[in-house]
Amino acid sequence: MNLIIGKCSTTIRKVFSLPLCASMSVLHLSQTQLILKLTRKQHYSDCAKAKLLLNYSLSTLGTTSSKISSLLSWHQAPVLNNKTVIKVKERNSSKCYHATHSRLGHSPDTSKECSEDSVPRPRNIESLIETWFYEVCPRGSLEASLPFRTEVRPLNPESYPNMNKVIIQLHFDATEGAEVPTPHQLSQISDLYDLRVGFDADKANMKISCDLIKGVFVPIICTLHVPMHFDLILTMTDDSSLLVEKMESKAIAIESEKGDCVFSNIKSGSVSALCRSGNITCKSALLGNVYFHTGKSGNIVADKLQGSNIFCESEMGSVVIKSLYTDSAIFRSDGGNVHLGQCHGQVYMQADKSHLKIESLEGDLDVGLQSGSVQVHFSKHNKADVEVTTGDISLSFPEGTNTDLNLDSPTVVVDENVDATFTQTGLPHHKEGYIGEKGKALVNARTLSGTIYLKCLDWIHSTKLAFKTDNSAPDV
Repeated sequence: MNLIIGKCSTTIRKVFSLPLCASMSVLHLSQTQLILKLTRKQHYSDCAKAKLLLNYSLSTLGTTSSKISSLLSWHQAPVLNNKTVIKVKERNSSKCYHATHSRLGHSPDTSKECSEDSVPRPRNIESLIETWFYEVCPRGSLEASLPFRTEVRPLNPESYPNMNKVIIQLHFDATEGAEVPTPHQLSQISDLYDLRVGFDADKANMKISCDLIKGVFVPIICTLHVPMHFDLILTMTDDSSLLVEKMESKAIAIESEKGDCVFSNIKSGSVSALCRSGNITCKSALLGNVYFHTGKSGNIVADKLQGSNIFCESEMGSVVIKSLYTDSAIFRSDGGNVHLGQCHGQVYMQADKSHLKIESLEGDLDVGLQSGSVQVHFSKHNKADVEVTTGDISLSFPEGTNTDLNLDSPTVVVDENVDATFTQTGLPHHKEGYIGEKGKALVNARTLSGTIYLKCLDWIHSTKLAFKTDNSAPDV
């Protein structure tokens, strides 16, 4: 070990601008980790302390100092306090080679393979606590249980064309306006948690777990940069939230206790998220089969869902989806409202107490509510079944619609522009008829205590704007 330090000390002193009087000692040396401590004399107290975490092969340290210089020459330790700590961590990598902190006031040599852009830029260099680099199988999986606010993103494909790295970064979370601690305080924060990383034999499956001192809240953001096609199995404990964006996984499974879960621009074979009390939000598009469940008052909000099977379930929270493309979509709620925009595919909904609004549906519909209301515009359908025990039903159709009607309600209100024909059935509160031609499609609507409204809208009034300005039917 002393031999290794002897070969490297001159180079390290030169790279980090350390005087010859600076002492150097080994804090820890294992098969995969080397930690050096470099302490400057008292009259160099104006110099800095930094935590610099480098990704390079440990075996390189045992060769020549020129190789070390080539790895470190583009980097200089940032100024933070009165000593410098270097942490070097690597997992079976023969290439190397990145630093988490970019050189302050200097640009790296872009002609080298390892540029500053090779490592994801940290949120704030002053808030960085620790960083780890690992070599993994490009199409593996990550299983993690974390108590921190977490963000998962893919590696930059230009910097990592082989997609065989996982980068873990821990930052102090100053999003609430809190002042960033001093470097000494940041080093103390790292003593409050125990982060553990494990792999299977071929490094295809990676596991991360973390323990905190009981009763201690640690304001940390964990950023994970992983291969784009990595499968994700993530468990968020306590009230820690999660952001997953731009991943193209085969499967993503999320479980959260109190925190929110956010997806952004996801392509996956299947995506499941269980939030016991937090919200589920999908920004941009989510492509893949979906299973979402929120407990208590947690909401489900999505810009666009596209997949063969969509399942969204809430207890008291609302479900709001702007556009939906699916073969089959199922919605369930105990007491939350469901608002859908442009829908393509079969839609099923069951709820105890809820209000359903679909701005445009091209597909079949099956709805059952104990109490609430239903407001739907059919752009094209074959069969629709709507049943509400207590509440109103408002159905609208485009011009030129051809459908049969089977209605059960104490009151049926037919707009004057609806070309509907009804026949006498002899049954109270029951109407049978059709719009346009018979036998083309079928609508069954039933409410035991409420009113059925029938309307015909032209293409302008069937837009979302018309639904907002039209007050003739009950709002959802």
